[in-house]
Amino acid sequence: MFNTIISVVFLFQVAYSQSVVQVQQGDVIGTTKTIGNTTVHAYLGIPYAEPPLGDLRFKKPVPKAAWSSPLNATKYGPICLQMNAMFPSSEDCLKLNVHVPQDNNTALKAVMVWVHGGGFVVGSARAMDPVGLALADVITVSVNYRLGMFGFLTIVDEVKGNFGLWDQHLAFRWINNNIAAFGGDPNRITIFGESAGGMSVSFHAMSPMSNGLFHRVISQSGVGSQYFVLRPSPTIITSLSKTSNCNTTDSAALLSCLKGKRAQDLLAVSNTFEQYWRPNMDNEFITGNVESSSNLLPEQYGNLDFLMGSNSRDGTVGIAVPSEAENGYTESTFRKYVDRMLTGRLDKDIIEKALIQEYTADVFNPDNRTRVQQKIEISTDLFFTVPTELNALKHDRTNGTGSTFVYFLSINTCHKLPPTVSWLDGAGHADDLIYINGLVSVLCNGSATPADFALQTAMITYWTNFAKSG
Repeated sequence: MFNTIISVVFLFQVAYSQSVVQVQQGDVIGTTKTIGNTTVHAYLGIPYAEPPLGDLRFKKPVPKAAWSSPLNATKYGPICLQMNAMFPSSEDCLKLNVHVPQDNNTALKAVMVWVHGGGFVVGSARAMDPVGLALADVITVSVNYRLGMFGFLTIVDEVKGNFGLWDQHLAFRWINNNIAAFGGDPNRITIFGESAGGMSVSFHAMSPMSNGLFHRVISQSGVGSQYFVLRPSPTIITSLSKTSNCNTTDSAALLSCLKGKRAQDLLAVSNTFEQYWRPNMDNEFITGNVESSSNLLPEQYGNLDFLMGSNSRDGTVGIAVPSEAENGYTESTFRKYVDRMLTGRLDKDIIEKALIQEYTADVFNPDNRTRVQQKIEISTDLFFTVPTELNALKHDRTNGTGSTFVYFLSINTCHKLPPTVSWLDGAGHADDLIYINGLVSVLCNGSATPADFALQTAMITYWTNFAKSG
């Protein structure tokens, strides 16, 4: 539903002319739109990589070759393959979108590169394209990257995975090489993202592969943490082989078989093993740095300006809040949830008892809503608040010239993004995007208060000022 609403927003933008920019690969024909009272040049669906098809499936992306005739970049391209896609999807999805505010100022503008969230299995640059930020005199770029099995397949000795992160990496390189043609400053590039996008940009900041590609980072409700990093496991070979009908335990044969499958068949397999599709410790893009002390991080990490934060109810993500609140949420269910979160910890029993005592005072309220709120609180702290605080401390204690900024969003937001319920106070997961994207008047249906509009103005100002000057 939210993606649908976002699409409606763009229907109110009036295109009245075309504009042409020359990048390294050739000419790009964009369109010019009016958003509010501001004219914005839009260049949509620009390919930054060759289509990851055939032998390029399950490999690092290959830079896009030159095109011989002007590229029509007046419409969004397909989004990357995912279940229940809101827009047309395809394996040929490695494209980006650029929005440039029009004015008479010839000075190069700061650049903000958006990496969308969605748990590394859903989402797109199109659904949450932060066009509204361009009204604050910055250039925005949004990036598609491979998702699910297509972006994060790991087979111990044959496939290292992290293709989705490598896609982002190549997009950042393309932006560095071409953004000046759009009037952007290659020395003032900020990468920012929310949820899985926030984790992604944080991983980029810690990666030894990223030196010089960007200068500032904003992680919203997601940071690079060892909790979210998988270690390659041989067990995936057996499971994938059976489900995909490849019927082999040889990793090379399995890879060959998967490359020969139809994309839609692989999408069904991808959906079956959703828990596997996360960044993994490949010791190339993601190294031991993600769980190390700050003095082992790449030198450039400490020189980056970093803004990171979380929402007071981020724990709503991945939780069936409405059904649990209305149909019952027992003490047994809560204990199973805590046990599942701590799988693999040697000291699990001790930690589990401490967590249950802290968040329930060892007394389970018979009210469903209270129990659901307890679950949300523990998820918020474990997955968002604490990792954000630890990463902020890590960055602050790292030698370098970069500054560290932290925010915490606790306002009772005027619109609740799913999955949530109207009676839940505070800011749920992704609710910050309402304000960052300037959607208060569109999504809040008359319920917005002056505080909501003031927060929208403040967040857009803070984010874009950070991109301009840190």
